Amino acid sequence: MNKLRAATVASLFVVVAVAGGIAGDTKTMAGNDVFPTASKDFRFLKLNGIRNHQRVIVPMVELKVQNWASQTVVAQSRYRPGQSGTTTAQAHADVTVAIEAATVQRLATAVHQDLVRRLEEQGWSVVTLDSIRDSKAYASLGLEGESKLGMTGVKATKNTGRVLGVGIGDTAGSGYFIATAEGTDFIKPKMGLTYNAVRGISKEADAVVLIPSYTINVMSFDMGKAESRSGFGDLARRAVTANVGVIPVLELDDASFEFTTPKGMLANIIAPRALGSEPIGEVVLASESSPGLANAIGAVGSALGMGGSSRKSGAYVLAPDTGALEQQILRITGGVNDVVARAAGFYAPKAP
Repeated sequence: MNKLRAATVASLFVVVAVAGGIAGDTKTMAGNDVFPTASKDFRFLKLNGIRNHQRVIVPMVELKVQNWASQTVVAQSRYRPGQSGTTTAQAHADVTVAIEAATVQRLATAVHQDLVRRLEEQGWSVVTLDSIRDSKAYASLGLEGESKLGMTGVKATKNTGRVLGVGIGDTAGSGYFIATAEGTDFIKPKMGLTYNAVRGISKEADAVVLIPSYTINVMSFDMGKAESRSGFGDLARRAVTANVGVIPVLELDDASFEFTTPKGMLANIIAPRALGSEPIGEVVLASESSPGLANAIGAVGSALGMGGSSRKSGAYVLAPDTGALEQQILRITGGVNDVVARAAGFYAPKAP
């Protein structure tokens, strides 16, 4: 196994290059080296609603980084007259990512700071969280405290479901560490959208409230099915195979930005998917993992309610190159933040 590089967010400096000059609206705005055709690929919804506001507050971010995934593929032979049944093959992979919750929170802090800086550069006055913590509206919010991981601002989630478009018998699930920046709280809506929870602080602070959410996957699956036949006619024998391969590549699966104005108007920016530029680690069988990796994946499994590390057949570990993982996450989220800040900047008050 390659030696893992240790790196901290503070040591990473990520530059997102903007392609061409800055245009005057979202329909013609320039892209960057992550999203070359931003004006075409991003969805800008009702941004006119944030016009005529000077102040913005970003009370939290939601950064979801994948720490576990499961994929099953089932293949079956087709029924033919004269055959008594079908032949079935199944392939399965459980992949645990050896990533620490503290790493995800460190990244969330850097992503939050990056977005605030870019908004300020575009002419927005950014209200600090400390200035509204004692407000009546903030006190009435539903806030999540320390998670079961024992770390404020980090929680874990596990979802399982069917992969659409792959076919019957192909199922998958994913788990994530979800973090917000250090010193901030998760805002938990009492009902419906986050919009319902933040309207009060937007009005009381006289500021647009921006809630960003980013979902980062760190692997994809290469799935295959095959069918072979020997013999002729009704007596032909059929065989099927199924396989699942794991590719350690980073992907921005989803990113959305929800703006709430003091007058209760709602605007959104939704980003397209984006792939990382290179592999971010190595995939090994869990049975061949080192004791250090076993401890790391055991901690992830415990956070997700899966027990300790698994050594069964089809269990794998993604050992990330920490430096490559963090740098690619910051590059992709920085590319998103660049587009969002410039788009919002078209509606920020301009200096006389």
